[in-house]
Amino acid sequence: MEKLVKILELPPEYKGILMEVPMRTPAQPWPPTDPFIYRLYEAVLLYGSAIKDVTHEMFGDGIMSMIDVTIHVDKTSTATRGCR
Repeated sequence: MEKLVKILELPPEYKGILMEVPMRTPAQPWPPTDPFIYRLYEAVLLYGSAIKDVTHEMFGDGIMSMIDVTIHVDKTSTATRGCR
């Protein structure tokens, strides 16, 4: 780490900062307190395994990237529940 500090011409006290483990702060509290976000999590927990199985069947085993994902949201209506 000392070489990196020297190459980048950083002050010596930066060595300790560079040695720290990065912490990723969650964007939302857990469990989510926003009802909409909570329902999204609930959908993934409920349907995630089935979506994974279909995805593996269609595209083969592997890790799905969320970078190029497209999500479609539609409004539906039923006789008993109205618009949703």
